[in-house]
Amino acid sequence: MNAASGLVLIVSLIGICTGLGKKSASINLPWPGYPFQRPPEGYFPALPQEDVYYYEAYDLGEADDLTAPEAPNPKPDRRVSSAFKVDVSRSLHDFTFDLYSTMVQNKSSENIVISPLSIYTAMSMLTLGLGGNSRSQALKVMHGEIINDIHVSMEQLSQALFEENRENVTLTAANRIFVDRSIQLLKPFKRQLQSEYHASAKKVNFLRQPELNRRRINGFVQRHTNKKIKNLAPPGSITRDTRLFIANAMYLKAYWKTPFSSSSKRTFRVTSDEVISTQTMTSMGACTHIADDDLRATVVRNPMKGSLSMIMIVPNAAGDFSRIEDSNGKQRVRRALEKIYETDEDWMSFCQLSMPKFKIDYTVQNLVRDLKKMGMKDVFDSSAADLTRMTSADEKLYVSDFRHKASIEVNEKGVEGAAATSVVASQRMMPWPVPVDRPFMFILRDDKTGATLFAGKVVRPDID
Repeated sequence: MNAASGLVLIVSLIGICTGLGKKSASINLPWPGYPFQRPPEGYFPALPQEDVYYYEAYDLGEADDLTAPEAPNPKPDRRVSSAFKVDVSRSLHDFTFDLYSTMVQNKSSENIVISPLSIYTAMSMLTLGLGGNSRSQALKVMHGEIINDIHVSMEQLSQALFEENRENVTLTAANRIFVDRSIQLLKPFKRQLQSEYHASAKKVNFLRQPELNRRRINGFVQRHTNKKIKNLAPPGSITRDTRLFIANAMYLKAYWKTPFSSSSKRTFRVTSDEVISTQTMTSMGACTHIADDDLRATVVRNPMKGSLSMIMIVPNAAGDFSRIEDSNGKQRVRRALEKIYETDEDWMSFCQLSMPKFKIDYTVQNLVRDLKKMGMKDVFDSSAADLTRMTSADEKLYVSDFRHKASIEVNEKGVEGAAATSVVASQRMMPWPVPVDRPFMFILRDDKTGATLFAGKVVRPDID
Protein backbone atom coordinates (compact mmCIF):
# COMPACT_ATOMS: atom_id res chain seq x y z
CA MET A 1 0.00 0.00 0.00
CA ASN A 2 1.38 3.40 -0.86
CA ALA A 3 1.08 6.68 1.06
CA ALA A 4 -1.85 8.01 -0.96
CA SER A 5 -4.01 4.89 -0.57
CA GLY A 6 -3.07 4.72 3.12
CA LEU A 7 -4.28 8.25 3.61
CA VAL A 8 -7.58 7.47 1.92
CA LEU A 9 -8.04 4.42 4.10
CA ILE A 10 -7.44 6.39 7.31
CA VAL A 11 -9.89 9.11 6.29
CA SER A 12 -12.49 6.46 5.51
CA LEU A 13 -12.01 4.82 8.90
CA ILE A 14 -12.33 8.15 10.72
CA GLY A 15 -15.55 8.79 8.82
CA ILE A 16 -16.94 5.45 9.94
CA CYS A 17 -15.96 6.08 13.55
CA THR A 18 -17.53 9.54 13.48
CA GLY A 19 -20.76 8.06 12.15
CA LEU A 20 -20.83 5.56 14.99
CA GLY A 21 -20.28 8.42 17.44
CA LYS A 22 -23.59 9.93 16.51
CA LYS A 23 -25.46 6.79 17.56
CA SER A 24 -23.63 6.01 20.77
CA ALA A 25 -21.70 7.94 23.41
CA SER A 26 -19.39 4.94 24.01
CA ILE A 27 -16.73 4.52 21.37
CA ASN A 28 -14.78 1.23 21.24
CA LEU A 29 -11.50 1.99 19.54
CA PRO A 30 -9.40 -0.91 18.21
CA TRP A 31 -6.58 0.08 20.56
CA PRO A 32 -5.76 3.07 22.75
CA GLY A 33 -4.63 6.04 20.71
CA TYR A 34 -5.94 4.60 17.42
CA PRO A 35 -5.32 5.62 14.73
CA PHE A 36 -2.43 7.92 15.64
CA GLN A 37 -0.40 5.46 17.72
CA ARG A 38 0.96 2.01 17.00
CA PRO A 39 -0.96 -1.01 18.38
CA PRO A 40 0.44 -2.48 21.61
CA GLU A 41 2.76 -5.47 21.35
CA GLY A 42 0.84 -8.76 21.05
CA TYR A 43 -2.35 -7.07 19.80
CA PHE A 44 -2.32 -9.14 16.59
CA PRO A 45 -2.07 -12.94 16.83
CA ALA A 46 1.23 -14.50 15.73
CA LEU A 47 1.36 -16.04 12.27
CA PRO A 48 1.57 -19.84 12.18
CA GLN A 49 5.02 -21.32 11.64
CA GLU A 50 5.50 -23.21 8.39
CA ASP A 51 6.87 -26.72 8.56
CA VAL A 52 10.58 -27.13 7.86
CA TYR A 53 10.02 -29.96 5.38
CA TYR A 54 8.20 -27.52 3.09
CA TYR A 55 11.54 -25.92 2.24
CA GLU A 56 13.55 -29.13 2.21
CA ALA A 57 11.51 -30.38 -0.75
CA TYR A 58 12.76 -27.45 -2.79
CA ASP A 59 16.36 -27.37 -1.59
CA LEU A 60 18.59 -27.31 -4.68
CA GLY A 61 21.93 -27.82 -3.00
CA GLU A 62 23.63 -29.65 -0.20
CA ALA A 63 24.13 -27.91 3.12
CA ASP A 64 27.89 -27.96 2.65
CA ASP A 65 27.55 -26.04 -0.63
CA LEU A 66 26.33 -22.98 1.28
CA THR A 67 29.48 -22.74 3.38
CA ALA A 68 32.06 -23.98 0.88
CA PRO A 69 34.31 -21.28 -0.59
CA GLU A 70 33.50 -20.21 -4.15
CA ALA A 71 35.69 -21.70 -6.84
CA PRO A 72 37.99 -19.07 -8.32
CA ASN A 73 37.06 -17.83 -11.77
CA PRO A 74 39.43 -19.00 -14.51
CA LYS A 75 42.02 -16.42 -15.45
CA PRO A 76 40.70 -14.53 -18.48
CA ASP A 77 42.68 -14.68 -21.70
CA ARG A 78 43.44 -11.00 -22.18
CA ARG A 79 44.48 -11.64 -25.76
CA VAL A 80 40.83 -12.41 -26.64
CA SER A 81 38.13 -9.73 -26.39
CA SER A 82 35.31 -8.06 -28.31
CA ALA A 83 37.87 -6.37 -30.56
CA PHE A 84 40.27 -9.33 -30.84
CA LYS A 85 38.35 -12.58 -31.21
CA VAL A 86 41.35 -14.89 -31.69
CA ASP A 87 44.76 -14.83 -30.00
CA VAL A 88 46.80 -14.23 -33.14
CA SER A 89 44.75 -11.12 -34.04
CA ARG A 90 46.16 -9.25 -31.02
CA SER A 91 49.71 -10.24 -31.98
CA LEU A 92 48.98 -9.09 -35.53
CA HIS A 93 47.74 -5.75 -34.16
CA ASP A 94 50.90 -5.20 -32.13
CA PHE A 95 53.09 -6.19 -35.08
CA THR A 96 51.12 -3.80 -37.32
CA PHE A 97 51.82 -0.81 -35.12
CA ASP A 98 55.45 -1.70 -34.50
CA LEU A 99 56.03 -1.90 -38.25
CA TYR A 100 53.86 1.14 -39.03
CA SER A 101 55.61 3.37 -36.49
CA THR A 102 58.99 2.24 -37.85
CA MET A 103 58.00 2.86 -41.46
CA VAL A 104 56.49 6.33 -40.99
CA GLN A 105 59.57 7.89 -39.46
CA ASN A 106 60.42 10.97 -41.54
CA LYS A 107 57.33 10.35 -43.73
CA SER A 108 54.86 12.74 -42.12
CA SER A 109 53.41 14.03 -45.41
CA GLU A 110 53.14 10.71 -47.28
CA ASN A 111 50.06 8.57 -47.94
CA ILE A 112 50.76 4.99 -46.85
CA VAL A 113 49.04 1.62 -47.13
CA ILE A 114 50.29 -1.82 -46.14
CA SER A 115 48.67 -5.21 -45.63
CA PRO A 116 49.91 -6.39 -42.23
CA LEU A 117 48.19 -9.72 -42.77
CA SER A 118 50.10 -10.32 -46.00
CA ILE A 119 53.48 -9.47 -44.44
CA TYR A 120 52.68 -11.46 -41.30
CA THR A 121 51.69 -14.51 -43.34
CA ALA A 122 54.93 -14.43 -45.35
CA MET A 123 56.93 -14.11 -42.14
CA SER A 124 55.03 -17.00 -40.54
CA MET A 125 55.82 -19.17 -43.54
CA LEU A 126 59.47 -18.19 -43.22
CA THR A 127 59.60 -19.10 -39.51
CA LEU A 128 58.69 -22.68 -40.43
CA GLY A 129 62.24 -22.99 -41.76
CA LEU A 130 64.09 -20.95 -39.15
CA GLY A 131 66.06 -22.22 -36.18
CA GLY A 132 68.09 -20.77 -33.32
CA ASN A 133 68.29 -17.00 -32.92
CA SER A 134 66.85 -16.43 -36.38
CA ARG A 135 63.62 -18.08 -35.25
CA SER A 136 63.44 -16.51 -31.78
CA GLN A 137 64.08 -13.01 -33.17
CA ALA A 138 61.39 -13.41 -35.84
CA LEU A 139 58.81 -14.70 -33.36
CA LYS A 140 59.56 -11.85 -30.95
CA VAL A 141 59.08 -9.25 -33.71
CA MET A 142 55.81 -10.95 -34.66
CA HIS A 143 54.66 -11.14 -31.00
CA GLY A 144 54.29 -14.83 -31.75
CA GLU A 145 56.17 -16.12 -28.73
CA ILE A 146 53.04 -15.64 -26.58
CA ILE A 147 51.02 -17.99 -28.83
CA ASN A 148 51.17 -21.72 -28.17
CA ASP A 149 51.59 -22.60 -31.85
CA ILE A 150 51.63 -19.71 -34.27
CA HIS A 151 51.27 -21.94 -37.32
CA VAL A 152 48.13 -23.64 -36.00
CA SER A 153 46.75 -20.21 -35.07
CA MET A 154 47.50 -18.88 -38.56
CA GLU A 155 45.77 -21.88 -40.14
CA GLN A 156 42.66 -21.26 -38.02
CA LEU A 157 42.73 -17.57 -38.89
CA SER A 158 43.07 -18.36 -42.58
CA GLN A 159 40.07 -20.70 -42.44
CA ALA A 160 37.96 -18.03 -40.74
CA LEU A 161 39.01 -15.32 -43.20
CA PHE A 162 39.16 -17.03 -46.57
CA GLU A 163 37.03 -20.16 -46.36
CA GLU A 164 33.79 -18.66 -45.05
CA ASN A 165 30.97 -17.50 -47.32
CA ARG A 166 30.90 -13.76 -46.95
CA GLU A 167 28.09 -11.57 -48.29
CA ASN A 168 29.23 -9.34 -51.16
CA VAL A 169 32.92 -9.72 -50.28
CA THR A 170 35.76 -10.99 -52.42
CA LEU A 171 38.70 -11.95 -50.20
CA THR A 172 41.36 -14.26 -51.58
CA ALA A 173 44.95 -15.14 -50.80
CA ALA A 174 47.63 -17.24 -52.45
CA ASN A 175 50.98 -18.44 -51.10
CA ARG A 176 53.86 -19.92 -53.06
CA ILE A 177 57.56 -20.56 -52.65
CA PHE A 178 59.73 -20.40 -55.74
CA VAL A 179 62.88 -22.42 -55.10
CA ASP A 180 65.91 -23.05 -57.26
CA ARG A 181 66.44 -26.58 -58.50
CA SER A 182 69.73 -26.80 -56.66
CA ILE A 183 67.98 -26.51 -53.27
CA GLN A 184 66.41 -29.51 -51.56
CA LEU A 185 63.65 -28.51 -49.15
CA LEU A 186 63.21 -30.73 -46.11
CA LYS A 187 60.10 -32.92 -46.17
CA PRO A 188 58.71 -31.74 -42.77
CA PHE A 189 58.98 -28.13 -43.98
CA LYS A 190 57.14 -28.86 -47.25
CA ARG A 191 54.49 -30.92 -45.45
CA GLN A 192 53.76 -28.19 -42.88
CA LEU A 193 53.85 -25.51 -45.55
CA GLN A 194 51.14 -27.34 -47.47
CA SER A 195 48.96 -28.34 -44.50
CA GLU A 196 48.96 -25.04 -42.60
CA TYR A 197 49.47 -22.42 -45.31
CA HIS A 198 48.10 -24.25 -48.37
CA ALA A 199 51.29 -23.19 -50.11
CA SER A 200 53.17 -25.10 -52.76
CA ALA A 201 56.84 -25.03 -53.60
CA LYS A 202 57.61 -24.54 -57.29
CA LYS A 203 61.00 -25.56 -58.66
CA VAL A 204 62.57 -22.96 -60.97
CA ASN A 205 65.97 -22.27 -62.46
CA PHE A 206 67.14 -18.97 -60.98
CA LEU A 207 70.73 -19.77 -61.90
CA ARG A 208 70.18 -19.91 -65.66
CA GLN A 209 66.93 -17.99 -66.16
CA PRO A 210 66.62 -15.26 -63.49
CA GLU A 211 64.73 -12.79 -65.72
CA LEU A 212 62.22 -15.38 -66.98
CA ASN A 213 61.45 -16.46 -63.43
CA ARG A 214 61.14 -12.87 -62.29
CA ARG A 215 58.34 -12.45 -64.85
CA ARG A 216 56.75 -15.71 -63.68
CA ILE A 217 56.70 -14.48 -60.08
CA ASN A 218 55.16 -11.17 -61.11
CA GLY A 219 52.56 -13.03 -63.20
CA PHE A 220 51.59 -15.17 -60.19
CA VAL A 221 51.11 -12.06 -58.05
CA GLN A 222 49.11 -10.23 -60.74
CA ARG A 223 46.74 -13.17 -61.21
CA HIS A 224 45.97 -13.38 -57.51
CA THR A 225 45.51 -9.63 -56.93
CA ASN A 226 43.16 -8.94 -59.87
CA LYS A 227 46.10 -7.21 -61.60
CA LYS A 228 46.27 -4.57 -58.87
CA ILE A 229 49.85 -5.45 -57.88
CA LYS A 230 52.27 -5.36 -60.75
CA ASN A 231 56.03 -5.71 -60.80
CA LEU A 232 56.45 -6.90 -57.21
CA ALA A 233 59.88 -8.10 -58.26
CA PRO A 234 61.37 -5.19 -60.27
CA PRO A 235 64.14 -5.63 -62.82
CA GLY A 236 67.39 -6.67 -61.16
CA SER A 237 65.72 -8.04 -58.01
CA ILE A 238 66.06 -11.68 -59.15
CA THR A 239 69.64 -12.68 -59.96
CA ARG A 240 71.68 -15.83 -60.54
CA ASP A 241 72.36 -15.84 -56.78
CA THR A 242 68.66 -16.04 -55.88
CA ARG A 243 67.81 -19.40 -54.39
CA LEU A 244 64.37 -18.97 -52.88
CA PHE A 245 61.46 -16.50 -53.19
CA ILE A 246 58.43 -16.52 -50.85
CA ALA A 247 55.32 -14.85 -52.32
CA ASN A 248 52.05 -14.00 -50.60
CA ALA A 249 49.32 -12.29 -52.63
CA MET A 250 46.03 -11.03 -51.20
CA TYR A 251 43.02 -9.35 -52.81
CA LEU A 252 39.95 -7.73 -51.22
CA LYS A 253 36.83 -6.13 -52.62
CA ALA A 254 34.11 -5.16 -50.13
CA TYR A 255 31.08 -2.88 -49.93
CA TRP A 256 29.78 -0.44 -47.33
CA LYS A 257 26.65 -1.49 -45.47
CA THR A 258 25.31 2.00 -46.21
CA PRO A 259 26.65 3.25 -49.58
CA PHE A 260 27.88 6.81 -49.82
CA SER A 261 26.23 9.39 -52.05
CA SER A 262 28.06 10.87 -55.01
CA SER A 263 30.99 13.01 -53.99
CA SER A 264 31.43 16.76 -54.11
CA LYS A 265 34.32 19.12 -53.52
CA ARG A 266 34.88 20.06 -49.87
CA THR A 267 37.70 21.43 -47.80
CA PHE A 268 40.26 19.18 -46.14
CA ARG A 269 42.66 20.64 -43.57
CA VAL A 270 46.08 19.06 -44.08
CA THR A 271 47.75 21.09 -41.33
CA SER A 272 46.83 24.10 -39.24
CA ASP A 273 48.24 26.26 -42.03
CA GLU A 274 47.16 24.38 -45.16
CA VAL A 275 43.68 23.67 -46.52
CA ILE A 276 42.98 21.82 -49.77
CA SER A 277 39.88 20.79 -51.72
CA THR A 278 39.05 17.07 -52.04
CA GLN A 279 36.33 14.84 -53.44
CA THR A 280 34.21 14.11 -50.36
CA MET A 281 31.41 11.55 -50.12
CA THR A 282 28.58 11.43 -47.54
CA SER A 283 26.40 8.69 -46.12
CA MET A 284 23.64 8.48 -43.52
CA GLY A 285 23.67 5.21 -41.64
CA ALA A 286 24.91 3.32 -38.62
CA CYS A 287 28.37 4.01 -37.25
CA THR A 288 30.20 4.12 -33.94
CA HIS A 289 32.37 7.06 -32.94
CA ILE A 290 34.15 8.08 -29.76
CA ALA A 291 36.28 11.01 -28.68
CA ASP A 292 39.39 9.37 -27.25
CA ASP A 293 41.28 11.66 -24.86
CA ASP A 294 44.29 9.37 -24.70
CA LEU A 295 44.75 9.37 -28.48
CA ARG A 296 43.56 12.99 -28.71
CA ALA A 297 41.53 11.90 -31.67
CA THR A 298 38.08 10.89 -32.86
CA VAL A 299 37.77 7.17 -33.61
CA VAL A 300 35.10 6.12 -36.12
CA ARG A 301 33.94 2.63 -37.07
CA ASN A 302 32.05 2.33 -40.35
CA PRO A 303 30.65 -1.20 -40.92
CA MET A 304 30.92 -3.03 -44.22
CA LYS A 305 29.13 -6.06 -45.61
CA GLY A 306 30.64 -9.43 -44.85
CA SER A 307 31.60 -8.67 -41.22
CA LEU A 308 34.28 -6.11 -42.05
CA SER A 309 34.78 -2.59 -40.71
CA MET A 310 36.89 0.40 -41.56
CA ILE A 311 38.27 2.21 -38.53
CA MET A 312 39.34 5.83 -38.96
CA ILE A 313 41.43 7.60 -36.33
CA VAL A 314 41.25 11.36 -36.88
CA PRO A 315 43.64 13.41 -34.68
CA ASN A 316 42.09 16.54 -33.16
CA ALA A 317 45.03 18.64 -34.37
CA ALA A 318 45.28 18.35 -38.14
CA GLY A 319 48.26 16.23 -39.14
CA ASP A 320 49.39 15.42 -35.59
CA PHE A 321 49.85 11.62 -35.48
CA SER A 322 52.25 11.66 -32.52
CA ARG A 323 49.89 9.84 -30.13
CA ILE A 324 49.39 7.10 -32.73
CA GLU A 325 52.94 6.71 -33.97
CA ASP A 326 54.99 6.85 -30.76
CA SER A 327 56.08 3.78 -28.79
CA ASN A 328 52.80 3.66 -26.83
CA GLY A 329 50.58 4.14 -29.88
CA LYS A 330 49.66 0.47 -30.27
CA GLN A 331 48.39 0.28 -26.66
CA ARG A 332 46.34 3.47 -27.08
CA VAL A 333 44.78 2.26 -30.32
CA ARG A 334 44.14 -1.19 -28.82
CA ARG A 335 42.24 0.37 -25.90
CA ALA A 336 40.26 2.58 -28.32
CA LEU A 337 39.31 -0.47 -30.38
CA GLU A 338 38.17 -2.27 -27.23
CA LYS A 339 35.91 0.70 -26.43
CA ILE A 340 34.46 1.05 -29.91
CA TYR A 341 33.74 -2.68 -30.25
CA GLU A 342 31.80 -2.68 -26.96
CA THR A 343 28.90 -1.28 -29.02
CA ASP A 344 27.13 -3.96 -31.04
CA GLU A 345 26.15 -3.10 -34.61
CA ASP A 346 22.46 -3.14 -33.62
CA TRP A 347 23.10 -0.28 -31.18
CA MET A 348 25.27 1.99 -33.33
CA SER A 349 24.52 5.69 -33.68
CA PHE A 350 22.72 7.19 -36.67
CA CYS A 351 25.50 9.17 -38.33
CA GLN A 352 26.01 11.53 -41.21
CA LEU A 353 29.53 10.47 -42.12
CA SER A 354 31.54 12.47 -44.61
CA MET A 355 34.99 11.38 -45.75
CA PRO A 356 37.25 11.83 -48.78
CA LYS A 357 37.59 9.35 -51.59
CA PHE A 358 41.15 8.10 -51.91
CA LYS A 359 43.39 5.70 -53.74
CA ILE A 360 46.87 4.67 -52.63
CA ASP A 361 49.48 2.50 -54.31
CA TYR A 362 52.46 1.99 -52.04
CA THR A 363 55.75 0.12 -52.12
CA VAL A 364 57.72 -0.43 -48.93
CA GLN A 365 61.14 0.67 -50.08
CA ASN A 366 63.27 -1.05 -47.48
CA LEU A 367 61.37 -3.64 -45.46
CA VAL A 368 64.61 -5.39 -44.49
CA ARG A 369 65.88 -2.23 -42.82
CA ASP A 370 62.57 -1.78 -40.95
CA LEU A 371 62.51 -5.38 -39.71
CA LYS A 372 66.13 -5.09 -38.56
CA LYS A 373 65.21 -2.00 -36.53
CA MET A 374 62.43 -4.02 -34.92
CA GLY A 375 64.93 -6.71 -33.84
CA MET A 376 64.89 -9.30 -36.63
CA LYS A 377 68.53 -9.25 -37.66
CA ASP A 378 70.19 -12.67 -37.94
CA VAL A 379 68.05 -13.99 -40.80
CA PHE A 380 69.34 -11.17 -43.04
CA ASP A 381 72.99 -11.84 -42.13
CA SER A 382 74.74 -14.38 -44.37
CA SER A 383 77.03 -15.45 -41.51
CA ALA A 384 74.32 -15.75 -38.83
CA ALA A 385 71.14 -16.89 -40.61
CA ASP A 386 69.77 -20.26 -39.54
CA LEU A 387 67.41 -21.85 -42.09
CA THR A 388 68.22 -25.42 -41.07
CA ARG A 389 64.53 -26.31 -40.66
CA MET A 390 64.04 -25.51 -44.34
CA THR A 391 67.12 -27.04 -45.93
CA SER A 392 70.11 -29.04 -44.81
CA ALA A 393 72.90 -27.31 -42.88
CA ASP A 394 75.12 -27.60 -45.96
CA GLU A 395 73.00 -25.00 -47.77
CA LYS A 396 74.19 -21.59 -46.59
CA LEU A 397 70.97 -19.65 -47.15
CA TYR A 398 69.96 -16.26 -45.80
CA VAL A 399 67.20 -13.74 -46.62
CA SER A 400 68.63 -11.10 -48.92
CA ASP A 401 65.42 -9.17 -49.65
CA PHE A 402 61.87 -8.71 -48.36
CA ARG A 403 59.41 -6.87 -50.60
CA HIS A 404 55.87 -5.62 -50.08
CA LYS A 405 53.46 -3.68 -52.27
CA ALA A 406 49.89 -2.73 -51.42
CA SER A 407 47.06 -0.92 -53.15
CA ILE A 408 43.74 0.36 -51.83
CA GLU A 409 40.87 2.34 -53.37
CA VAL A 410 38.01 3.73 -51.28
CA ASN A 411 34.95 5.13 -53.06
CA GLU A 412 31.16 5.46 -52.72
CA LYS A 413 30.54 1.72 -53.12
CA GLY A 414 33.23 0.36 -50.88
CA VAL A 415 36.86 -0.73 -50.77
CA GLU A 416 39.09 -2.50 -53.22
CA GLY A 417 42.48 -3.50 -51.97
CA ALA A 418 45.33 -5.77 -52.90
CA ALA A 419 48.66 -6.67 -51.44
CA ALA A 420 51.59 -8.91 -52.11
CA THR A 421 53.88 -10.22 -49.45
CA SER A 422 20.95 2.37 -53.03
CA VAL A 423 19.22 1.84 -49.63
CA VAL A 424 16.83 4.49 -48.33
CA ALA A 425 16.15 4.50 -44.60
CA SER A 426 13.77 6.80 -42.79
CA GLN A 427 14.82 8.03 -39.38
CA ARG A 428 12.97 10.30 -37.01
CA MET A 429 16.13 11.39 -35.25
CA MET A 430 18.63 13.85 -36.66
CA PRO A 431 21.88 12.18 -37.75
CA TRP A 432 25.02 12.81 -35.75
CA PRO A 433 27.53 14.64 -37.98
CA VAL A 434 30.88 12.81 -38.19
CA PRO A 435 33.24 14.72 -40.52
CA VAL A 436 36.56 13.17 -41.54
CA ASP A 437 38.04 16.39 -42.89
CA ARG A 438 41.70 16.21 -41.87
CA PRO A 439 44.49 13.61 -42.10
CA PHE A 440 43.60 10.24 -40.59
CA MET A 441 44.83 6.71 -40.06
CA PHE A 442 42.67 3.87 -41.37
CA ILE A 443 42.48 0.21 -40.36
CA LEU A 444 40.48 -2.30 -42.36
CA ARG A 445 39.54 -5.10 -39.97
CA ASP A 446 37.76 -8.42 -40.00
CA ASP A 447 35.14 -8.18 -37.23
CA LYS A 448 34.79 -11.93 -36.71
CA THR A 449 38.44 -12.45 -35.83
CA GLY A 450 39.81 -8.95 -35.16
CA ALA A 451 42.51 -9.39 -37.83
CA THR A 452 44.01 -6.30 -39.47
CA LEU A 453 43.79 -6.73 -43.25
CA PHE A 454 45.00 -3.28 -44.35
CA ALA A 455 46.31 -0.24 -42.51
CA GLY A 456 47.71 3.12 -43.49
CA LYS A 457 47.25 6.84 -43.32
CA VAL A 458 45.80 9.51 -45.59
CA VAL A 459 47.51 12.89 -45.47
CA ARG A 460 46.53 14.22 -48.89
CA PRO A 461 43.55 12.35 -50.37
CA ASP A 462 44.10 11.48 -54.03
CA ILE A 463 41.90 9.51 -56.42
CA ASP A 464 44.21 9.49 -59.45
